[in-house]
Parts: sequence; structure tokens; C-alpha cells
Amino acid sequence: MILKYSFETLKSTASGDLKPPKISAQTVSADIGQVLKQVVIFVIIAVVEINLAKTFGPLVLQPLDLIISFFLPAMIMILVSSASLFNAINPVAFVTLVFRIGWGYLLMFAFLYFLKQAPLLLSGFVLRFVPPGLHLSLVMFFVGFYTIIIYHLMGYVILQYHEEIGYQVDQNDFRDPTAEVKAPQRMDPDAPVLNAVNPLIQEGKLDGAIALIMEMTAVTGIKGINLADRYYTLLKMKKKIPEMLKHAENYLELLVAENNRVKALKVFIECKKIKADFLPDATALFKLAGWLNEMGKSKEAIVTYRRLVKDYPEHQLVPKAFYRMAQIFQDRLMRPDHARKILTGVKKKYPQHEIIPHVENYLANLG
Repeated sequence: MILKYSFETLKSTASGDLKPPKISAQTVSADIGQVLKQVVIFVIIAVVEINLAKTFGPLVLQPLDLIISFFLPAMIMILVSSASLFNAINPVAFVTLVFRIGWGYLLMFAFLYFLKQAPLLLSGFVLRFVPPGLHLSLVMFFVGFYTIIIYHLMGYVILQYHEEIGYQVDQNDFRDPTAEVKAPQRMDPDAPVLNAVNPLIQEGKLDGAIALIMEMTAVTGIKGINLADRYYTLLKMKKKIPEMLKHAENYLELLVAENNRVKALKVFIECKKIKADFLPDATALFKLAGWLNEMGKSKEAIVTYRRLVKDYPEHQLVPKAFYRMAQIFQDRLMRPDHARKILTGVKKKYPQHEIIPHVENYLANLG
């Protein structure tokens, strides 16, 4: 559970949210796959060390431990950014990442080294003053506490060097950890409609509820996430597919604005299965592609980015979409030829765009 929470801390920090994740059953149980992949990395390292010790003797373990300790953070960072176990244990990938980050990686490693010693030093000091029966519990507490700090630090390095690493971070994902003042509660913009519709739903008059929503929102449209969610569910239950697909475009805009990636991806995938050319707006497509990439669905992410550049060729997000595609080809699909072709095309077509310095830097790292 500590490892899972630490991993969530890393991902949260890497995405720009500097507040600790909430401790809940969802946090420590959902999306356990990447944590299991990390455990597999530990197992692979242990097997390699055992076999090398048998072959060359135990003296090889000390320098080997130092080398592994140095590159292990890079492996974990690649696992987070690519969701690929193969990429994480690929020496070409994790050695390249170290050189991309440069001196920042060395500084991080120095801090990680000291943080790893902290539980032992702290235990040696504190355990003298507590009963022996509490020793193991305290040691485990210190180890868990500093594990969370270590993962938070790695997440911050991913955030700081996200362009070099190829990890997508959007400005509107950032949350200020000092901003504790709660925003005033806003009234649901669709409250009158919800109040009128809820009794019909409770009575099982779903067709009447749908008709009433259509009537009351014909002029103003649906503005709030609560009514949008209710209306989508009703249309889905009554199998009113054309109306559901039309509403889903607006519903996805609201979900993206709320940063609700789980529900947004679910709705997007549902609609795509029904209608292959289902098309949300460009901003929603850009966010959805990024979220697909974070889930390890790299090919689906590329298809979504391509849809954006094809159907919204003049949109301001198109150069960034090309750049994200290049990152996926390089960092996840190991296709540097595709990445270089895309980035060269971006430089040529959008020479004055704000993304160009990042494109040039990424091209330089491609060699």
C-alpha cells in the first residue's frame, strides 16, 4: 500500500499537482498495473544480481549495487512516462534519459542517496528511547515515510524536465499547494432543470425526463456537469443513439474542463465504438489523446492526435499535437525516424510557433 501511494504521489507531482493525493481505497487499489510492473523491475534486478554474484563472486555486488541505484530512478521515471516495462528496463532508454536531464539527474541522485540513509539513521537515534516491541513498527514507519518523500522528489524532477523526458504536463493541471482558501460554492447552472426532471426519473418516466430536458435547454443548452451526466445516462439507457452522440460532444467538453479523465475517456471510447468518426472539439481531443498516452495506449493516442490535425488543421493546438506524436514515436514506440520526420515538418510549417524551441531541443537529443 505504501508503494502504491508513493507511486500515486509521484504521478500527481509529475502532473503539476503538488498537493499529496487523498488517502482512500481508490488511491491504493486502482490502476495497480504500473506498480506491479515496478515490482517486476525489482525482481529482474534481484535475479541479475544473484546470477552475476554466482558467476563472478560476491565482490561484484558492491559496484553493481551502485550502478543499479544510479539508474533505478531513471527506470521508474520511464515507467511512469511510458507505462512500458520494456522501455523501463531498456538500457538505451534509461541511459539516454540520464543524459537528457544532465546535471539535474546527478543532483537528484545525491538527494535520493541521503534520503535512503535517513530511515536507518533516524531509527538508530529514536529506538534507544522506545520499548523493543515498537522497534519494527517504527522502522517500517520511517521507511514508508521516506519512500513517499523519495517518490515525490522523482515526480518533481519529471515535472521540471517533462519536455526532455516526454511527459505531458498542461498548464491548467497545475495546483498551488498554498492555495487553501476554498472557492465560494457556486449554484448549479442547471438547478431548475434538475429540480424539474428528478421527480420524473424517480417515477421511472425516463422518456418524459428526456423530453423535458430537451425542452428546457433548447435555447440555453446544458451548462453544468450534473445535468450533462444525467442526460447522457438517460439517452444511453433509452438507446437514443443519435441524440446521445450529439450530446456527448458537449458532455466531453464539460468533463475535460473538470479534468475528469476517467469518465471522459469512458465516454469517448463508448462513442467511438458506436460511431468511428465521432468527433469532439479540438481541445477535448488534445486532452483525451494525452490521457490515452498516460494510460499506455500509445497507438490510440496517436490516432486521436492525428484526428485533431486532420479535422482541425487551423487550430492553435495542431503544432503541439504534432510534437506530442513525435514524443510518443520516440519515447514509447522507439521510432526515432518517425519522430524526426514529424518534428522537421513542424519546424518548417510553424517556424514562429512557441513550441519551436522545444522542437529544436528534442531534435538535438535525437542526434
